[in-house]
Amino acid sequence: MTEELIYKYKIISLDYIKNRNITLAIKTLVEGLEINNKDVDLLNILGLCFYKKCMFNEAKIVFERSLSITARNKAKRYLDYINSDNFKLLLVDYNEGIKALKNRELNKAKILFEDIIKRENELIEPYCILTEIYIYENKYEEAKAWLEILMEKDIGNEKILTYIKYKK
Repeated sequence: MTEELIYKYKIISLDYIKNRNITLAIKTLVEGLEINNKDVDLLNILGLCFYKKCMFNEAKIVFERSLSITARNKAKRYLDYINSDNFKLLLVDYNEGIKALKNRELNKAKILFEDIIKRENELIEPYCILTEIYIYENKYEEAKAWLEILMEKDIGNEKILTYIKYKK
């Protein structure tokens, strides 16, 4: 019975991902893990969703948990990437972009997040940040362009409703 239920959670979460709703996939995966917190597939899918939403620490924790359950699984490949020099450089730029944003260095933040998108266009948060920057600058056409891409990446993103009121 539990295996059938977990299987349904996997199928539902994969369907959400296929339909570009990473936010709802995460909620579904977390619910599934409440039933069986040792399901490696659920953990790995959740880790990938966290990664896409730039929740890098959470992704790493989930992949490590998965690997502790079954040593030979895809989580090793994901952890290898998270521990790679390429990812570390991306993370430095991401954190530098966040710092620039906090310091109101908006042009620097835009450059950094646009560069991150060029390197890893599946990440979701850079699109949110760029949308916010352009809304703040009252550049609604640019904000709209980034918002539309964000909606293609994660239609369930909780920030979309906040941004949509600015869409003209």
